[in-house]
Amino acid sequence: MRRRTKVLIGSAVALVLIGGTAAIAGPIVYRDVIAKPADAVPTISAGPGTLGSTPTGRLSAADVDGAWSVGSGSEAGYRVNEVLNGTDVTVTGRTSEVTGSLTVQDLTLTKAELSVDVASIATDSQNRDDYFRSTALRTDRFPKATFVLTK
Repeated sequence: MRRRTKVLIGSAVALVLIGGTAAIAGPIVYRDVIAKPADAVPTISAGPGTLGSTPTGRLSAADVDGAWSVGSGSEAGYRVNEVLNGTDVTVTGRTSEVTGSLTVQDLTLTKAELSVDVASIATDSQNRDDYFRSTALRTDRFPKATFVLTK
């Protein structure tokens, strides 16, 4: 074989090996180094006296009956497990742009209206946010998601 042919074959083999290594290691590096861990799962808690003083821990209708509104610090969003660049990643998108109110009567939710500015939901990736807003939810046409209790 001529020297030039050997160099071309060697270069092609090296290129295939480098490409294969990148295809295998790339997603692992993305998952473990580049992608930040998913946000913690939200929790709900009530401080002492928030819903009355029930020493037994049981709620009565009087504790929850009435009109309620979404408080400051409330969040809405999504959490999804996706395969990104060939590896499993948990992604969270959140917004604090949430408004709404609800009414409870005799421990029954009788009225509710909640609204979320979905155009403001953000993750750790601008590319993902752009896809979410333009393709997944089309927030240019539907910037808010609203839930209204009808029954």
